[in-house]
Amino acid sequence: MFGVGAKTEESKKDSPKPNSPKPNKTPTPDKPDITFAVSDRTGSVDHSFTIRVPSCQDAYETLKSRGAKFLTPPHDWGSEIRAFFRDPDGHLFEISESR
Repeated sequence: MFGVGAKTEESKKDSPKPNSPKPNKTPTPDKPDITFAVSDRTGSVDHSFTIRVPSCQDAYETLKSRGAKFLTPPHDWGSEIRAFFRDPDGHLFEISESR
């Protein structure tokens, strides 16, 4: 009835949503306890909000002085410097300086 390769309700539940990012299965040094993954919960997110800044270090210091709680200090990836923080509601934000 379903044909070859048809997905059952159980396998659909484990499949990524269309147009969703590929999960990053391992945390990185600048977000050590965070793994991006497709969420199976309504109302959850599978990404961060990225804010491009001219100087990640300057933005980090300004936001930290205003009470932002960063996961780590800015991390230099070579072509990008970035740092992650959460807002009071727990949403993940990223500040990023492109080189």
